[in-house]
Amino acid sequence: MNRFIGCLALVFAVASCGDDSPRATVSTQNAGDNRVAKTLFGAVDAGSNQPAESVGFYSRGCQAGAVQLPETGPTWQAMRLSRNRNWAQAETVDFIQDLSRLPRRWMAGKASMWAT
Repeated sequence: MNRFIGCLALVFAVASCGDDSPRATVSTQNAGDNRVAKTLFGAVDAGSNQPAESVGFYSRGCQAGAVQLPETGPTWQAMRLSRNRNWAQAETVDFIQDLSRLPRRWMAGKASMWAT
């Protein structure tokens, strides 16, 4: 019983500690703006003319200077184009294109093995 009362007193003591840091405020600058971000940013069909940089992370991020992976190529095909997620840094697009060519090269080397 003494432990319970001691724990309860500790909880109240910690809860009553004041935090003097400033509180976050909500901006009312664009309070009347009812535009949907999806329609604003979805209307842009080209990447920005900036140095390549990713900011944030997958679900809450942005890319500057991204390039678009073409819909199809000789050894790849982009999926779910309606989601418009076939954008990446230039090095990543080059890597994907190079990676997609590897199985074809590998199989070309193995063809002689299967022919005998």
